[in-house]
Amino acid sequence: MISNGRSKMPDLTYQYRFYPFGEQAEMLERWIDCCRKLYNVALEQRKWARQAGRKIGYPEQQKELTELRAALPEYEEVPAHVLQNALLRLDRAFENFFRRCRERKVGKKIKPGFPRFKAHDRYRSLTCPDPYRYIRKGDLNFPKLGRIRMEMHRPLPDGATVKTCTISKKVDGWYASLSMEVPVTAKPVRPGEAVGIDVGLTNLLAFSNGDPSIEPPKFLRKAEHKLKRAQRILSRRKKGSNRRRIQRERVGTLHCRIAHQRDDFQWKLATNLARRFSLIAVEDLSVKGMLRNHRLAKSIADAAWFSFDKKLGHAVVKTGSRLIRVDARNTTKTCSVCGWIVESMTLGDRVFWCEKCGLVLDRDVNAAKNILKLGLRADSPEVTLGETRPSVFRYRRKARPVVEPRTVPETRDVA
Repeated sequence: MISNGRSKMPDLTYQYRFYPFGEQAEMLERWIDCCRKLYNVALEQRKWARQAGRKIGYPEQQKELTELRAALPEYEEVPAHVLQNALLRLDRAFENFFRRCRERKVGKKIKPGFPRFKAHDRYRSLTCPDPYRYIRKGDLNFPKLGRIRMEMHRPLPDGATVKTCTISKKVDGWYASLSMEVPVTAKPVRPGEAVGIDVGLTNLLAFSNGDPSIEPPKFLRKAEHKLKRAQRILSRRKKGSNRRRIQRERVGTLHCRIAHQRDDFQWKLATNLARRFSLIAVEDLSVKGMLRNHRLAKSIADAAWFSFDKKLGHAVVKTGSRLIRVDARNTTKTCSVCGWIVESMTLGDRVFWCEKCGLVLDRDVNAAKNILKLGLRADSPEVTLGETRPSVFRYRRKARPVVEPRTVPETRDVA
């Protein structure tokens, strides 16, 4: 899979924090609650229609929305397109449900997941899908709300066209996510310089060009003690009490802080790499499948490989660089010099040793070099690494000799 930033610019989303005053905050709360109730009513209507043998979808429910707004005054104050987006969310939920049902018939072991009713704490956002002047003198400008004070920590890209605005309420405040289209104007930095990157748990990133590896920050592990204590206190609080609500907000604040730390670290790292290199080759990993390993699931989730890959994809587009995702198969077991595949290599072997050419190298750096080779040959239809070896290397592990440093013989001065 190749992502070339010079061909097409994906939609970017900038998130800003805003601070509504009392009346505006109460109005947003009512709007979100109206969207939630509309979602639940539309879901119930679809369930009754399915039981009666009738088919009802988004167009039919959208037509009934006009009568609903005329009958109930609380829905009249909500922008019509915001309510339509709530129905569209339900329609997408059913589309995903039917898609998973079809995949299950094919043989995939997944749960279809029928759409469920939303409680008041499970529906905390609303979306206005209209092009609108959402930014006004550095503040948020939302339909029927007016101007709201917002912390615009970075300006919008040049030529950006804002398509939608999503308002969400989190534990630490209100946020506005602006989705926009941005034309491509950036040029590659340092053309011709390429690097291969291998992700891992011991080393978060290992580079093929010899740069020092980056250690994982482990934000979740560092905050685990405080998080366990806060969750233990929460479990002792009586359900429905005010103290439980306060403690729940404290737990949520800790989780938000971990997420913000991870996002800040990954964005800075991805931007730095995108500015340094014009071509970046990474592994195309199935992180969802790797999380099924319960011994490593927490460490993998804390490293957040998928999130970093997504941020790196946006960063290279801004700088005009290229991001190439290659197949990760045999990149660790293959010698980066001669192509020999060491089938006996396990996860505990941190040093790669080649039985054929005698290469001794850190396993992550060796994998990064192989990833770079695959990235440079990504235009070929079939790219493979190494040679197929007999099964003796698969079932019998040979003893590795101790590699001693070479000693230089002493030289005597001849008088």
